[in-house]
Amino acid sequence: MKPNYASLEQTLTSGPDVQTFTFTQIEEIIQTPIPSVYLRFRTLKQASSRFRSHARRAGFALTEVDYVGQTMTFVRGGDPIAPRRHGNPGHHHHRAVRAEVSPRALDPNDVGKELDSSIAYFKAHWASTGGEYVPFLDRYDDPNVIYFQAGMEAYRAAMRRAIKLQEVTQRTRDQLREQSCRYLATRLATLFALPQESLNVGSYNDWAEETTMGVRAIYRNAGVNDYTVGNAQKLVNVAMKFVMSSNRFRGDNLVFFYCHFPVDARIQNTIKSQLGVHLLHQNGQPRYGNSSWSKNDNWADFLDYQARVREAVLRFGYYSPMVWEATHWE
Repeated sequence: MKPNYASLEQTLTSGPDVQTFTFTQIEEIIQTPIPSVYLRFRTLKQASSRFRSHARRAGFALTEVDYVGQTMTFVRGGDPIAPRRHGNPGHHHHRAVRAEVSPRALDPNDVGKELDSSIAYFKAHWASTGGEYVPFLDRYDDPNVIYFQAGMEAYRAAMRRAIKLQEVTQRTRDQLREQSCRYLATRLATLFALPQESLNVGSYNDWAEETTMGVRAIYRNAGVNDYTVGNAQKLVNVAMKFVMSSNRFRGDNLVFFYCHFPVDARIQNTIKSQLGVHLLHQNGQPRYGNSSWSKNDNWADFLDYQARVREAVLRFGYYSPMVWEATHWE
């Protein structure tokens, strides 16, 4: 029996401006179980979702989906995501910036879509990407040691070709590295201690902003004035990748579903060629050529990019942005 989405439209139309339903109530409304593909890949809010499209027909936006608490929230007023602009087809500059989607993204069996095999692939192959990064696996058992060592390992990725530290001594450089990684370790400990049901995109974004700006402040307060949001997000997100590489943590921990991925030049180009997502903005302005992550000091640009990539990653059936990046960075 096909889901009765028309019944969902009728229910929304006759109800108040804000309506929250449990998954069980939704299944009663549509008279069938929620299609498993939406739950498996967590795509109820994506552009292709029948729930979202039928909510729009009723004049509502599907604003929040809690997969742990199993609820959906609809708000009257239409879909808040603006439609993509196609521009005038007669203007060549519109066609010149078009980003294509690769056949790999459309392959239902591409690595990154099934969680357990993707985590195993990541741990087995990360060391082969230039021989520079080596997964933690069973190297550390104490989570607090993992958090600190993850930051220390991520440091070189965040600082390479990005920071001019001539104004400080080597001793100060070492102290800043230690201080920033100790701070990051406490922030990671706080994050991973949160109940899984409290995690969502919003709560993770709040944690990420506070953590990123905290790392940045450590360097700026020491007089390293060219340390940017881009450098800080790279430290935080590569450290998260190291945590995910440890066998001490389960791949299905929701932190790895909601967390951000490290933004650098290589992954931006890969994302554009495979997922069709344009580059990191610079101060809110789109860039269609090179887009510098290390010189970008605008948190809103990174949050926007993470959101655009998350939408594409989930739309094509991948588990999460971090798992996609971990299996496609090379």
